[in-house]
Amino acid sequence: SCCEDDDPDLRTKAVAALTKLSGFLLGSYDMQVINKIFLYLVAWLKFENNYIEGYGVACSQLHKITLKLFEDKKYWQEAEGFLVVLNQIQDGILEKSSTIRGMVSKLQESLATKDILEKLTICYLEDKSTLKSVAETIITNLGRRAVVFLLNRLMHSEEKEERLQLVKLIPGAGNVVVPVMMECLKKKPPWYVVRNVVFIISEINNSSLYSLVQPYLAHRDIRVQQQVLSCIVKISGGKLKQRLIDALPKVRDELKMQIIMQIGHMSGDDVSEALLELLNSRKYFDQETYIELLVKICVALKFSPTKPVIDALYELIEE
Repeated sequence: SCCEDDDPDLRTKAVAALTKLSGFLLGSYDMQVINKIFLYLVAWLKFENNYIEGYGVACSQLHKITLKLFEDKKYWQEAEGFLVVLNQIQDGILEKSSTIRGMVSKLQESLATKDILEKLTICYLEDKSTLKSVAETIITNLGRRAVVFLLNRLMHSEEKEERLQLVKLIPGAGNVVVPVMMECLKKKPPWYVVRNVVFIISEINNSSLYSLVQPYLAHRDIRVQQQVLSCIVKISGGKLKQRLIDALPKVRDELKMQIIMQIGHMSGDDVSEALLELLNSRKYFDQETYIELLVKICVALKFSPTKPVIDALYELIEE
């Protein structure tokens, strides 16, 4: 194909010819030929590293063709490959100049319309055929607007199964997810939204996102605290012990017991010190869980037979 020739002049002429031809054909809706031209232009977009003459016009034509492809589900697979290329450029997988990335960003955003996102989401949620995975790939490659749309749908969904499917879908959108989640949390949403956001962050499985969820260990709703703990366990890796110790004084007593059972078998003075500190604050324990929590602490302390631990246990016996 001349669109991928090393000669930039030849590429420019080839792209201009294809762009002009597709403009004529769109009026006649000859989708078989338009598809061929579309695939040539997508291959060129993937190949092109220079902002050649006619680049903007070609992108505009790609936009028009893609809108036409979205009108009929049997052409969604062609659109799928194109959206993947756009996202690869945005993520830097395909290295392009800042000018090209800017143009591609606008092209990606222009395709993430409410109607298209609605159509794709319904297909993902309800379709049982192979088209479901096509819809999933397209929507996770439509950038920030798609993530915002999916999050809003998640927040207003009243069906549990739909919410589960959405929280599994959103992390697939990649780099654009975290900024959207941060913006959402800044608005101080209801507990169930916070819990869903924390779950999405855990699915991204990036240890550096700990600082984003850590403040919610002290959330007034225990269901949010539980989700944060689950997230910490999943994303922390080698930092798990320290993060669980940090969480111990912040969470509700019911969750303290979970943490004690996890860190009780972990070695280190930091574990016994954290348990002793918790034991010494027992006057603040909830009465409903007081005895059970004391038992959990004592059982965990048996792995740390130091003098401070023994003294603290004797003091507890006298009490």
